Amino acid sequence: MMTPETFKRWRKRHGMTQEQCATELGFKDRRQIINYEKGDIEIPRYVWLATLGYDSLNKSKEP
Repeated sequence: MMTPETFKRWRKRHGMTQEQCATELGFKDRRQIINYEKGDIEIPRYVWLATLGYDSLNKSKEP
């Protein structure tokens, strides 16, 4: 599973704010992202899988 630190590094590696990350992952606002990064809520498997999918789809866009 994904740790809060790994999740935060993933977001920053893509240059996203918490708000942008929430939008990309389909959340209404950044509160969920904040809770994941603080470790207040366990990061669900589907969010981890979504980050892997995002990476896969965006490989062609990386420098």
